[in-house]
Amino acid sequence: DEEHSMQRLVWSDTIISGGTELILKLKAPKLVADEGWGKTGRKISFFKDIVVLAVPAEKREIATAEVLNLTSQYDAENGLKWNVPSGEWIIYRIGHASTGRPPHPVPDDVLGKVLEADKMSAEQSAFHWKSVLDPFKEHLGEYMGKSFKHMLIDSYEAGNQNWTPGFREEFIKRKGYDPIPWLATFS
Repeated sequence: DEEHSMQRLVWSDTIISGGTELILKLKAPKLVADEGWGKTGRKISFFKDIVVLAVPAEKREIATAEVLNLTSQYDAENGLKWNVPSGEWIIYRIGHASTGRPPHPVPDDVLGKVLEADKMSAEQSAFHWKSVLDPFKEHLGEYMGKSFKHMLIDSYEAGNQNWTPGFREEFIKRKGYDPIPWLATFS
């Protein structure tokens, strides 16, 4: 399913003028499958918010200290409530969604029905390999580990992913700083 497939960052942006108290519904990001190889015309329906950020609109280079995290002032139902400082601001609603990429090659009976597993998630990768290898073990039986000793993953055309649930926490643990202010640079 889309929630457990390869994930990527998606966002929408809204430009506003400051000096006022704001209550604003933020548009959801556009959700489409990746272009290029494997394009299926699939519509993406799964989206999960990560953060709402605001940056000054008039600056070309933004220091992370100038990135305002407005997530605590936002909920999808009621919108963003913010006392906007003067000046022009860009508000980013950033989340993650499936890349929409199908695996290839796959048997004809699953073609177009499955998506690439989330490779950045240890849990989803383990589930994927269990789903692939257990049927091999079942059907190859006594030959597994004897005649059939190796599996080669030849090439990888599924494209890139840049997010997974738990990414922020793992990034902080490994790198020592929060990646959230940097997400504004993806737009």
